[in-house]
Amino acid sequence: MRYAYNLPMKQELNRPMSRKKNPAISIWVIATVMAFGCSDSARAYVYRCTVNGRMVYTDIACAPNSAPAELPELTGVQAVPHGDFARQYDDEARRRGIAVSRARAQEAAAYEKKTANDAAIHKALLEDRVVPGMTPAQVEQVLNLPNRIEDQGGAHERWLYRNGRDRRTVSFKDGVVTGDRKDSESGTQR
Repeated sequence: MRYAYNLPMKQELNRPMSRKKNPAISIWVIATVMAFGCSDSARAYVYRCTVNGRMVYTDIACAPNSAPAELPELTGVQAVPHGDFARQYDDEARRRGIAVSRARAQEAAAYEKKTANDAAIHKALLEDRVVPGMTPAQVEQVLNLPNRIEDQGGAHERWLYRNGRDRRTVSFKDGVVTGDRKDSESGTQR
């Protein structure tokens, strides 16, 4: 089956369009634009309607004889120089930058302190010593399980070790070592 298309001839496609304008149409367009621009019908109104129990604002009248909502005047805002906004923005950005820099410095100091503390604990584990900052699992790795555990209420706990006449007390607070005391016949040693 063949289809026939109604295509214009090549000569018609290349024909230049007329540059002349109809003055009657131009005058009519200008008159129409001026009429709508000067009349009340071209003004935008806002109507306040109740739809399904909710207050809604729309540009379409709710009922045939509804009146537009009364709106406050928009010309009552005083102009503020642009420089004030820019200065306020710059000041706020500077304050935020200072706060961020301080927070990063505090984070870096806390990280360095934790790294140094972790290194000291690792070295103590290699040397079978108990140092402040160790966890109960790390103390158990060095000294094994205690003979007795005393719960002193809250986050305080003491692990008591006894080996003959030697005694050792490891104190914990919030799950980390806060002190290690060794007692023997010859006296107290820390």
